[in-house]
Amino acid sequence: MNKGHAFMERFHAVNSDTSGIEINTLTFFTYPPAQERWVVGVGSSYTENITLYDGTFRNDRLVVEGALRKLGGAVVTRSRMTWTVASDAIQCKLETSTDGGDTWSPKETRAYVRSKPNLLFNTEGLGSVTPDRAAEAAAFDFLLGEWAMQHDMTFPNGQSIQYPGNATAVTTLNGHGILEFSWLDVDPNLPDASTSILRLYNRQMRRWESMYTTNRFNGILYFGGVQEGNRIVLHNFDADLSDVPISYWIFHDVESDAYSWHAETSTDRGRTWKDTWIIQATRKP
Repeated sequence: MNKGHAFMERFHAVNSDTSGIEINTLTFFTYPPAQERWVVGVGSSYTENITLYDGTFRNDRLVVEGALRKLGGAVVTRSRMTWTVASDAIQCKLETSTDGGDTWSPKETRAYVRSKPNLLFNTEGLGSVTPDRAAEAAAFDFLLGEWAMQHDMTFPNGQSIQYPGNATAVTTLNGHGILEFSWLDVDPNLPDASTSILRLYNRQMRRWESMYTTNRFNGILYFGGVQEGNRIVLHNFDADLSDVPISYWIFHDVESDAYSWHAETSTDRGRTWKDTWIIQATRKP
């Protein structure tokens, strides 16, 4: 993905437990050279959320960790995913810790054996919406298909550039989410930019969750938001409000064959806002 700068894994388990619940996950693997650490994002149809991890290789193992405060409480729950790699087999183990990493409890173990390629595109249900998703999840269905895009970006120094782009969006996670790829030609002195975005509606939190990665910085941006009338307003999660700038990304004027998008940014903690990126999208025939 992203013109060879990242990896994407699709996991599908038809009967994940005794109740027969199906699980689909989509995982992005990226390596930002400046951080010298792998960044991993996992979107799940079962939890309807996105989780981020980061870490490094330790000999033949990739070990990444994340943390959260469950239910907003004081106890920090750490999560650790470990991939042990061999030539034709991989083991993935998920563990959690509530004592700062002194002890770990196993939660899930997966064993991979190398098989034939192209499974991602030969799986039933990849291109259709699942009937059991939340009604609010239909808000981004307008993205499905192919788009021609015109970008107008303004830099902090006031300089503006305009450039074309292309985007394609399909359903993923067996119809629970939307996966969008885009290709941009911003600077003739640099390789073409390529981005990937997973969009997933979390019905428990009543919000959209998304992860974004691009070959221009190779990290993962975790963001989301809600629908406000005829607009969808998105922003970074866990933003440090003591730092600036902060941005919102807004879809508006959505029609069957066109939509508008703009980024508005504040450098004074929300007192004033300026448009920094505008996109006009037109559906391709």
